[in-house]
Amino acid sequence: MVIQHNILSFNANRMLGINSQKLAGSTEKLVSGYKINRAADDAAGLAISEKMRKRIRGLERGMENVEDGISLCQVADGALNEATELIQRMRELSIQAYNGTNSKSDRHTIQEEIDQSIRELDRLFETTKFNEINIFQNGKRVKGKAYNAQEYTVKVNSTVYRSMPGWLKINDGQSSRIEVHAGYTTVGNQDRAGIMQHDFKLSNGTTAKLYFGDKTNNAGGYQWFGDFIKNPNTFAYKELMARQDFQNYYNKHTANGTYSGWSKEITDNVSAKLDFGEFAKKTNATDLYTSLSGLVGAEIGYPCGTCAQMEAIRFSGTFDGIDGVSFENAHPSYVSTREINLSAKPFTWNNNTYAGYFEAITDVMALADTDPDKAVKTKSLAEAIAADLAQSTYDTMNAAMKGHFDRVIKDSTDPYSIYIYDYRDADAIALTNTSADTSIRTTGRVRMSYEETRTNGYYTYYDYWDGNQIWIQASDETPDGLSILDRRLSVESLGLNNYRVDTYYTEVKMENPEEYQKKLAEWNAAAPTPVITSYQKEVTSTVMVKPAEYTYWTEIVAGEQKKFSKLVSPAVFNQVKTMQTFYVKTYPDDTRGPMPTPSFSVREIYDPSDLELLDNALTTINKVRSYFGAVQNRLEHTYDNNNNAHENMTYAESQIRDTDMAEETVRNSMLNIIQQAGLSMLAQANQLNQGVSMLVS
Repeated sequence: MVIQHNILSFNANRMLGINSQKLAGSTEKLVSGYKINRAADDAAGLAISEKMRKRIRGLERGMENVEDGISLCQVADGALNEATELIQRMRELSIQAYNGTNSKSDRHTIQEEIDQSIRELDRLFETTKFNEINIFQNGKRVKGKAYNAQEYTVKVNSTVYRSMPGWLKINDGQSSRIEVHAGYTTVGNQDRAGIMQHDFKLSNGTTAKLYFGDKTNNAGGYQWFGDFIKNPNTFAYKELMARQDFQNYYNKHTANGTYSGWSKEITDNVSAKLDFGEFAKKTNATDLYTSLSGLVGAEIGYPCGTCAQMEAIRFSGTFDGIDGVSFENAHPSYVSTREINLSAKPFTWNNNTYAGYFEAITDVMALADTDPDKAVKTKSLAEAIAADLAQSTYDTMNAAMKGHFDRVIKDSTDPYSIYIYDYRDADAIALTNTSADTSIRTTGRVRMSYEETRTNGYYTYYDYWDGNQIWIQASDETPDGLSILDRRLSVESLGLNNYRVDTYYTEVKMENPEEYQKKLAEWNAAAPTPVITSYQKEVTSTVMVKPAEYTYWTEIVAGEQKKFSKLVSPAVFNQVKTMQTFYVKTYPDDTRGPMPTPSFSVREIYDPSDLELLDNALTTINKVRSYFGAVQNRLEHTYDNNNNAHENMTYAESQIRDTDMAEETVRNSMLNIIQQAGLSMLAQANQLNQGVSMLVS
């Protein structure tokens, strides 16, 4: 037995301390409810638990965000429901206004309610907000321009005037006048000084007039004018049939009673001569190509001397990088136009068939300059193209002129020229018309497409609505959620800003037009023989004294040869005053009385806006409302999914971190009992050293 070291007491004290520490930990767990109160409790479990807690708290905040998004969709849905009600009411009022029992004032009253509905609709779209976010006008209009200094190649569409090339001679180059009418150059005013003698003076002092044509309802192919009627019982008919001068004239210009066409020798009523002969003289292949290019985009307009309506022949095609040639702004009096495509007209030369004239010229241009036959072949090709052009122009014009009182002929001895005639007496022409109605026009306004390389930069212009997307963050993932896209709505975008149901228009209608036309025809038929008198009048004309000058050059662009041009000097025009002769028709001894005048009825007709405008507005609003409904459904599913993940993640984290109260209570009771026993054992161990005193005594 020793007294210096009470090993039994030491052991009891040590074990009591360990148990006290366990008891303190158990008590802490029971008090806090957590198994892990510090990292030492479960280091690995703490790390896993904290990671789960991060996800759980993110899901909780995400669900609140989703609920805000659902609320926004509900606000939008409520506003759109009211918008639908407003438009439905406007539609109901419109149908009411359509009813014929409403007076004009009734419709104005209905319009007042519609106006208020439109104003409220506009206010609704402007002011519907969620947390100061404008739902239907969320964003701003962005308008401006951006400069780009980079070199670029662009397809250019340019509108230009194309005049006849200088090698195409009109009237042998002798034009009595050149005028400009809204961009159209007028050339070669018709010469009325030496027209054919269609007039035959009769012995009773009257005049019979005769002209030819193939208009319908004229037996024998010829037509009569003035007081000469094809009736064997009339004085004029009997006298003319007995006169030799009439028979000679008639036989010269008809065959078996049918008009047989004009000849080149009958030159006193020619309107214009078109001569392609200058082109036939070309001997340089490049010059040939350039000369033909000058014809692309030009047009010839030729009038009927009586009705003043015009036909037109146009020359189109593709050449030297230029394509997409389309004619614009046809003269308002054109009744029809015909076109010759110089690069797509089938053409045969030198036993070869080409798709067009330019393809044939390109073949000749490809010949080496040292080829001794190149110039000969070029001239042969030029002659063939000039002859084919003249023939094609003749065929095209001849087909167009069938319905009018003008004709075109070719002279068998001149393959390069054609002649345009108006074969009527001057008396048969509407002599009060201006020269613009009876002249040959030779300019075309065309749109051309070509590629052009630009180095001075360019601007890009933009004008768009920049809508702000509303992002709904559904969890702690980045990003994890959805965007509610901007749906801009306004009365203007719906097309309802000018919607009216009280509009009227006035209809003016001729009463009994058939009776009026009958009376007018009888009045015209009763007209006496007119007397034509002439008078002189000074006329100011615009004359081009110097044509526009261009500089041309070619460049290799992207491996292809491109042609460019730039205006060096614009055309110069002078104002020239000339005395011209005009004619006036008068009717002496006119006993017809005043010309019949038509009577008209005037009535006011109801013309409301189309219901389709409201139907389209409803369709648009329903689409937007459907969109917000779909977004709300998606958000509700997002919320449910987040809630499920939150619940199961919380359960898993609870398994790691929460205290099992029943188990820990049992353990705590055990540790309390052990603590009490340990205290008792320590007390007993401390009593062992007391036995030494008994030995000493």
